[in-house]
Amino acid sequence: MKVVRIIYLSCIFLLFVQTVFGQTSEREALIEGVFRKYLMTGDKSYAEMLANSNEEHTYSLFGKAVLTDNAEEAIELYTKFIEKKPKYGLGEAYFNRGFKYFYVLEKSELAVFDFNEAVKLGVKDPYLYYFRGASLVTIEEYDKAIEDFTTAIKMNNSFEMAYVMRGNRFFNKKDYSKALNDFNKAIELNKEDVSFYYIMRGKIYEALGEYKKALNDWQKVKKMGGENDETAEKLIERLNEKMKEKK
Repeated sequence: MKVVRIIYLSCIFLLFVQTVFGQTSEREALIEGVFRKYLMTGDKSYAEMLANSNEEHTYSLFGKAVLTDNAEEAIELYTKFIEKKPKYGLGEAYFNRGFKYFYVLEKSELAVFDFNEAVKLGVKDPYLYYFRGASLVTIEEYDKAIEDFTTAIKMNNSFEMAYVMRGNRFFNKKDYSKALNDFNKAIELNKEDVSFYYIMRGKIYEALGEYKKALNDWQKVKKMGGENDETAEKLIERLNEKMKEKK
């Protein structure tokens, strides 16, 4: 009887293991599927599903990190997610945490570390290179920043702000022809909010000795009005004085 009972209990245990672990496996697959949908679409409704899936589940950490408005809380959640070494989304977690470090907390060195990890893990997103470039600018790694802005532009040749950021760096390096090309492209891409671009392009023309073109750009800014109007007026006055002195 003892042998029969042991065999009976063993069968019950095996059935229990198959049932529970089978359900767990299906649930894991379902949650992973939702997570992959989020990665593909960026749809926050999937992040909400993940956040509500399970208090301790790996992918629920990512969902909660996406949804919170608190940067420090998001960083803590992404850190826990990263520590679990998930099957999917590790690169995206580094990218998102890096963004919080840079854009919200202004911790550029930590941001660069995270962006580097995201690149190593194969994340292919022009914004990753753009934000790493912007982080590198703040820690004065200008040449590396230019390389990142260039990569972002190669991935998306309509990336207006990447042209602007790279153009600024070229201007500071006194590589005026390249700076001019970038601001020309930025103006081409944005037909509306371009007063700052004309201010900068005017400065490039001035540096190249093309004073009439510089004045023309700054006059355009004055006609537009707005926050750069006073700056344009001062630049025009200064350049007119400079031209008088050279006569």
